[in-house]
Amino acid sequence: MLINLPLNAEVWCTDGLGGYSNRLIVDPVANRATHLVVQENAVMDIEWLVPVESIERATPDAIYLKLSRHELAQTHSFIETEHIVPLPDGVNQATFKSPVGNQVLWPAPPMEPGSITHVREIVPAGEVVVRRGDRVEADGHEIGHIDEFVIESLTGDLTHVVVRTGHLWGRKVILAPIEDVARMDQGVVHLALSRSQIDALPHVRAH
Repeated sequence: MLINLPLNAEVWCTDGLGGYSNRLIVDPVANRATHLVVQENAVMDIEWLVPVESIERATPDAIYLKLSRHELAQTHSFIETEHIVPLPDGVNQATFKSPVGNQVLWPAPPMEPGSITHVREIVPAGEVVVRRGDRVEADGHEIGHIDEFVIESLTGDLTHVVVRTGHLWGRKVILAPIEDVARMDQGVVHLALSRSQIDALPHVRAH
């Protein structure tokens, strides 16, 4: 079954609201979505890597998971925070990492003055992070921005990229087959299409 996977949408677990979808992890070689990044709470900044196989269904405004909120919290964290604490001369630096395994420690322990905090995203090797609003280019020119993706729910295979083009008063949404994607880089998707071919792509209703 094909589903439109909205980004920046509510994500519901079997027992209540789990968070919000803010990124999609994609294998650009296999043209397959592997994980959905779910932000649990904007204040606490906790984000989870949810396998696409855990998605039950989606609507234009929400994604529904097969997981409970407890099961969501057991998935791997998308963010690793490393705190490097300075120690006296001659002593190796102490490093504190959060999360440990897939457990996020909250609230975070107090940091020593002069400590350094390094935050990184945990992205599987060879895969890229896609956000709503990432650029879409064709023939070396920007033609729009990512809105969402259409995927095969059972496999995660990408079938189409939904692209917003134009400006506020002339905005339209086009549906580009995944076969027309030349490559995906961090922050930009490249289409192997001319301007006239892009104009001939089917339009879909914006929401």
